[in-house]
Amino acid sequence: MSEKNENNDLVDAFLSNTYLNTEELKREDEFTPDEFLVSKRFLGLDGLITELSRVFENANKELMDLVKDNYQDFVRLGARMNAGNQKVDVLLSAIQRSEEQIKKSQTSVQNYENDLRDLINRRKNLEKEKQIASELLLLQRHLDFLKTSSRNHPLWLDSLNTVQCLSQTHKDHPWVKSLQSEIHNFPRDS
Repeated sequence: MSEKNENNDLVDAFLSNTYLNTEELKREDEFTPDEFLVSKRFLGLDGLITELSRVFENANKELMDLVKDNYQDFVRLGARMNAGNQKVDVLLSAIQRSEEQIKKSQTSVQNYENDLRDLINRRKNLEKEKQIASELLLLQRHLDFLKTSSRNHPLWLDSLNTVQCLSQTHKDHPWVKSLQSEIHNFPRDS
């Protein structure tokens, strides 16, 4: 019988709104359903459903009252939000166009960079070929000197050393390959 009295006391407390204080739902910290349910664990599932429905209806009514009381502010807020959304859309489209332009610019810069790299490589190759041509011309001049000068000439031995050094450096060049036997036939002693 005491158990029945406890249940009646609980129902009476619930009905008199002392068991569920709506002020505890209006706390400044965030509402946590788990904490709420644990604090009302003796209420029973049906009682919880009923109480939560009542709290929901009260909250809904309060929201409607706030909207009614502040209707003009609410309408202005909606208009400002709509205008804000439009501005955001304009900004997003401008950002998207800018991103596309940046991508095009990056592609263009990358193409210029590749072209410049190719030109630099060509220039290096041309400079290398120019150096080879200059050395081959020097080789030809020294060969001509060796053929036309006597071995007693003071520069003859230096020219021979230069010819041998240059022919060794460019031994894979077809013109130098054709001259190898001639170069080896020059006597080294004066």
